[in-house]
Parts: sequence; C-alpha cells; structure tokens
Amino acid sequence: MNGFVKGFLNVALIYYPTSVVEYLIYVPMLGSGASYLSFITGNCSNLKIPCAVNARELADARAGTPENEIISTLSVATSSMVTVVVLAVGVVLLVPLSPILANPVLTPAFDNVVPALFGALGLKYTLKGKKFAAIPLLLASAVCIFVPSLIGQTSVLLIVIGALTIGVAWLFYKKGALDE
Repeated sequence: MNGFVKGFLNVALIYYPTSVVEYLIYVPMLGSGASYLSFITGNCSNLKIPCAVNARELADARAGTPENEIISTLSVATSSMVTVVVLAVGVVLLVPLSPILANPVLTPAFDNVVPALFGALGLKYTLKGKKFAAIPLLLASAVCIFVPSLIGQTSVLLIVIGALTIGVAWLFYKKGALDE
C-alpha cells in the first residue's frame, strides 16, 4: 500500500495541476470546438496545440475571435484524422516491417527518437524567445547542480522549475526585459 501511495502522489503531483492548467489555457486559446476535439482525441501539447497555433499564425487570426475558433477546430480535426491514418498504416505495416525494424543497426536511431522530437518541438519556441527559453534551462541546471537529490524526482523538479520560471519571467516582464 505504501508503494501505491508514493507512486500515486508522484503522478498526481503532475497530472492534477496539469489538467486544471491545460483547461484554463487551451479553451481560451483554441475555442470550444478545438478544445473538445483536443481533449477527446488526446496528445494535446505534442500535436494538437502546435498544429492549431501554426494554423492560427498562418491565417493571421487572433485568439478569442470566431476566425480563430474555426481555424483551430479545422486544424485539430485534421491533425486527429492524420493521426488515425498514420496509426492505421503503422499497425498494418508493423508485422511485415518487424524484421527490418528489429535490426541492431537501427537501435541507435530508435534510442534517439524522443530527444529528436522534443528538440524539434522546442526549437521553434527557443528561437522565438531566446531570453525566455534560457530561464528554465539555467534554473534547471542550477537546481540539479546545487540540489542533486532532485534529479531522480522528476515530478518535484518540474514543479519547482516551473514555479521558479514563472516567477522569474514575471519579474522580467514587469521590468520589460523580455520584449524582443
């Protein structure tokens, strides 16, 4: 029972606040239709939000407008349909491609898929706001250097770094230091 409580708390520390914050951020940003589709189909922060934000930027629509709601809903719906098609093709081709995918030569490539995806997703936002992107990187590095025991506690580390980043960003914003 003790292991269950510890595991539950590690997960709950992240997912309960995240679920509330995602709702409060995504609904005004996307509108009701796109938010509904995003929450039903899942993978909001990795697929649906970047797709909707990109579509909004391409269409020059502002958040909170009817145009944004239509564009966001269409982009999230398209993203959902593409995801289903890609997954279906992957399932159909999994068995015939298994010998090729199991080749030891490809192992290093598969070991780097997740870092490559996060790098690609993060690069756009890092280049867009270099000063702001440096804040969490420096704070995370400092916390890991001065409190190495937190490295194994990812849930706690994310909350600490997130809170520190929001606080420092707010101070920079008040001083006008984040304007580029």
